[in-house]
Amino acid sequence: MKKTRLLLVAALGLALIAGLFAFTACQSTSSPQVAATVNGTEILEQDITDSIESTRSRSEEYSDPTAWAQALAASDLTPETLRQRIIDEKAQQIVLIQEAEAQGYTVDEASIDETVAQTKETVGAADDDAWVATLQQYDYKDEQAYRDMLVASDLSNQLYEAYTVEPTDEELIDFIAQNPTAVEGYTLPALEAQNATAEEEPPATETPEDTAATEDAAAETPEGEETAVVQEDGVVTEETLIEEPVAEEPVTVLAEDVDLSAIPEDTLTQFKEKWSEANKGIAFQEWQTELVDNADIVVNDMPEDVPYNVDMSLAETAETDPAADPNEISTDYSSPEGVESALAQGLVIVDDVVGEGEEALPGSTVQVHYTGTLEDGTVFDSNVEGDEPFSFTLGLGNVIDGWDAGVVGMKVGGTRSLTIPPELGYGATERDRIPANSTLLFTVELVSVG
Repeated sequence: MKKTRLLLVAALGLALIAGLFAFTACQSTSSPQVAATVNGTEILEQDITDSIESTRSRSEEYSDPTAWAQALAASDLTPETLRQRIIDEKAQQIVLIQEAEAQGYTVDEASIDETVAQTKETVGAADDDAWVATLQQYDYKDEQAYRDMLVASDLSNQLYEAYTVEPTDEELIDFIAQNPTAVEGYTLPALEAQNATAEEEPPATETPEDTAATEDAAAETPEGEETAVVQEDGVVTEETLIEEPVAEEPVTVLAEDVDLSAIPEDTLTQFKEKWSEANKGIAFQEWQTELVDNADIVVNDMPEDVPYNVDMSLAETAETDPAADPNEISTDYSSPEGVESALAQGLVIVDDVVGEGEEALPGSTVQVHYTGTLEDGTVFDSNVEGDEPFSFTLGLGNVIDGWDAGVVGMKVGGTRSLTIPPELGYGATERDRIPANSTLLFTVELVSVG
C-alpha cells in the first residue's frame, strides 16, 4: 500500500525545472519587494510566494498551520530553507540566461509562438480560460510565465550544445583502458595481444568418440541449438535445447598498457569524442555551479508576513501526538531496502544501455531526459525533444516512488526502461492525461549527476 507523504518538493521540483522563471521586475506604481538579486537581476518576493502558494493550494490540509509545518518537517525543510531552495534554482537559471546572452545567443520568437500553439492544441484548450487553467495546473502563473520557461530552456540548450570538454591524457588513458572497444573497427594493441594469447591456448583433449558424437550432433541440430541425451524408462532419446545468449563481460586492459602515441590520430579523436559523450553532462553541471559561485548574488531576509511562514514547533507537537498517522512519512525508495520493496510491489527495471559515468546514489541530484507512456502507448509526458533535463534529488520524495527506486544505481550515459505499477505511481489519483490506477512506462536517460 502506498504511504502518504509530502507532495511539496515533488511539485516544486516540477515547477522550478519546468519554468516560473519570470524574474524581470514587474511594472508597478509601487516598488515590489525583492527577495534577491543575481548580477543585478531581481528575483521578486511575490514570485517566490506564488510558487509556494501554488503548491500549498493543491492540498486543502496545507491550509492548516500544523499540517503545513509537519509537511515541511517531513522533507527536512523550514519556510526559510524552502524559500532559499527556490531562490537557488532561480539564480542558477538567471546566471545561465545571462551567460547565453553574453555569448550572443538569441531565441527565435517564431519558434516560441509555434511551441505555445502546439501545446494549446495538445492539451485541448478550447478558450483562454481553459488555457490559463491548464497552465496553472502545471504551476505556470500565466502564458508569459510559460513563454519565459521556453526562452530559458532554449538558451540553456544552446549553451549545452556549444559546450565542449576535452580529456587530459590521464583521463583519456583511463577511459580507453576501461572501454578499449569503444571505437568500432579498431583493436587496441594490448587487446590484440590478449586475444592472440587466448588463441594459442591448447584446446581440451577429446577422444575420437567425443569428436564423432559432436560432429553428428552438429549435423542434425539447427544453428543456435544443441541437443541433450535423456534417458527415461530405459529409452534413450535426444531433446533439443535452445542456446541462451550469454552476457559479455566488459573488456578492460591495464592503463599502463595504453600508449596514446601508438593509436592512429583519427582513432584517438573518436576515443576523445566517446569520452566527451560520457562526461559532458557532468562537466557542464560543474561549469554551471562555477558560474553561480562566481555570480554576485545578494539574498534579502525573508519577510515575516509571507503566507507560507509558520511556527515549526507545531511540527514537533504533531510528531509526538500519539494519534498521529505512523505512515505519514514514506519509505525512502532509493535505499537498498526501498528498491527491494519496490521490486516486490511490481516495479520492473530494464537497463537498455549501461552508462559509464558517475553513478546515481541516494541523495544524488540527477538530471534526466525521459518519456512516459501508458500501457496503450499514449505518451503523457516527455522532455526529450529539445527540452532541458529534469532535475531531482533521489530519496527526498521529489518524484513518484517508482522513479526513486528505478533511477538509483544508473550511471551517466545509461538508459533504463521502467514499468511502474499504480502503487508506486499516482495510485487512484487521476492526473491530467493519466487515468486513475494506471501502470506507467518510462524510458529514462541519465544525463548527469551533480
